[in-house]
Amino acid sequence: MSNSCSSSNIINPSKKILLVLLSLLFTLSSFPTKTNSLFFNITNFDDPTVAKNISFQGDGRIANGSIDLNKVSYYFRVGRAIYSQPLHLWDKNTKTLTSFTTRFTFTINSLNGTSYGDGFVFFLAPVGYQIPPNSAGGVFGLFNATTNSDYVMNYVVAVEFDTFVGSIDPPMKHVGIDDNALTSVAYGKFDIDNNLGRVCYVLIDYSSDKKMLEVFWSFKGDGNFGNNSISYQIDLMKKMPEYVNIGFSASTGLLAESNVIHSWEFSSNLKSDSTADVLVEGNGKKGSSKTVVVIVAVIVPVILVILIASVVGWVIVKRKRKSLDEGLDEYGLPVSPKFDLDKATIPRRFEYSELVAATNGFADDRMLGRGGYGQVYKGALSYLAPEYINGGRASKESDMYSFGIVALELATGRRIFQDGEFHVPLMNWVWGLYVEGNLMSAADERLNLEFDVNEMKSLLIVGLWCTHSNDKERPKAYEVIKVLNHEMVLPELPLDMHDHAPPISDVFTSLRVKSFRGWK
Repeated sequence: MSNSCSSSNIINPSKKILLVLLSLLFTLSSFPTKTNSLFFNITNFDDPTVAKNISFQGDGRIANGSIDLNKVSYYFRVGRAIYSQPLHLWDKNTKTLTSFTTRFTFTINSLNGTSYGDGFVFFLAPVGYQIPPNSAGGVFGLFNATTNSDYVMNYVVAVEFDTFVGSIDPPMKHVGIDDNALTSVAYGKFDIDNNLGRVCYVLIDYSSDKKMLEVFWSFKGDGNFGNNSISYQIDLMKKMPEYVNIGFSASTGLLAESNVIHSWEFSSNLKSDSTADVLVEGNGKKGSSKTVVVIVAVIVPVILVILIASVVGWVIVKRKRKSLDEGLDEYGLPVSPKFDLDKATIPRRFEYSELVAATNGFADDRMLGRGGYGQVYKGALSYLAPEYINGGRASKESDMYSFGIVALELATGRRIFQDGEFHVPLMNWVWGLYVEGNLMSAADERLNLEFDVNEMKSLLIVGLWCTHSNDKERPKAYEVIKVLNHEMVLPELPLDMHDHAPPISDVFTSLRVKSFRGWK
């Protein structure tokens, strides 16, 4: 057993060289200037590929292919729609600032056509900036009495479409630019009274060279904005963090209205030189682009020659060893034409680290006895996904399974085994409570109910979601983060999610190992 385990850790030298060279080539291929841009063009928000890129807060939702920021009959409410991928606003290494352009169309409507409010904004805010308390009405879900100040951590820049004239507003319904405050630093008349229910076309452009933010709007849709424009000079790199969220936020107060976004297009073009930190000359200045060309021109041909030679050598060695490996399958076991066994039933080699974890460090209370090849231990592979245990197939999805088990352990305060004896597997126990509608009783009793119910529920459901028996149905890492940050609605897990899972008993195995004294 020790020989087979140790040999499984040895990589053919030629293969190792090949992997290193491929890594170098991949690095060189990304050596020149790269562009960290964000681009999307959405005309139908019902499209599933589009919907997963939009996150909602408050009353925001998708309805009839558009974004409905708030219901027309709801008062003192807030709704947001945010693009899930943050905008890389500026690069901290090169100190370069992005330019960006966004276009969108919207309609505003009311119940009675006369009294309505309060409007909506397009905004840039720090990543994860939540809806502040008491932020309905004329503050558009962005500010309240605390955050309506020049406070860097919550710095917000917005373009407002204000449909209610308040005490701090200009004497008209207006389009305004807000520089981290409710008082617009630039504004123009917004003729919404004569255009309720009509589509409005908006263009917002920011120039990184001029540090100029410009806004254009029109109800005609012919590309002619006329005098409907405002501008404001602002250096966003000095005001805002490197990464920001972009999106829309609407609010109602004593009056209500509907704010619907029908289409949204966005593009940015931040360019950052990935070689800026490595190409430095003796005078402390960054090397010229010629230096990059010389380095690449010299290194790439040499790497290619070595790569080709390594591949040829590897092929020759492989052919010489072919006769020795004849008749062996991928597990190193003899293949017989008389048998057609499912590979899931064939024993496979385990890494030493796996055996240590499974047997709790070869603890005495895990020893079952002694066999012909050494001690026999009882082990638990509870953190390993079923597809990895049964077929040796590791993937990002199997890593997510392991994360799910850890999440369940954190939430429940339980392990898969206690005091050396196996109990009801943790995942099965929590899943049973979920099916019964009693999920919160799985929370760690040592917390004495002193926890945020929503956070605990999110952690438990994420744990169950990550341990889905179908690895293709497990969440992506960004989805887990969004759920735990309450930026995404909790998934409704199907009640038959574990109906086709392999028996948990298959996860437990008796591992026959030698003592491995002195072998790490």
